[in-house]
Amino acid sequence: LLELDFRGAGQDSVQSWCNAITLTAQLSPRTREQRFGSFAPIRYPAEPKHGDRHMLRRSFARFLVGGKATFKMIADSILLAKHEIFVLGFWVAPHLSLIREGKALPNRADPRLSALLRGAADRGVR
Repeated sequence: LLELDFRGAGQDSVQSWCNAITLTAQLSPRTREQRFGSFAPIRYPAEPKHGDRHMLRRSFARFLVGGKATFKMIADSILLAKHEIFVLGFWVAPHLSLIREGKALPNRADPRLSALLRGAADRGVR
């Protein structure tokens, strides 16, 4: 809980603070209704600033739902990763085979999640 103490402050100072807080709340995207009732706005990839050596300002996160194409995209992304890999899922098992049929992965890579992550770690990906 945040409590502001304006004892000893003039009426103009108090009114200025109240106006600033109200204006900030009205202009902030976090105080508006968001997609699906979320508290946070959608974050789109930002342009990297001059001299950036990392992808921290860019988000390539995608919402993927089921299917062969989803697992193929995950496998391809792990193979292309250069800096970091974040794994988020409610059911993530190391023995999960990401490619079961169709085109094989380049260099005949083992399609299991554990093998792909091990290969990424061997390349220096965190």
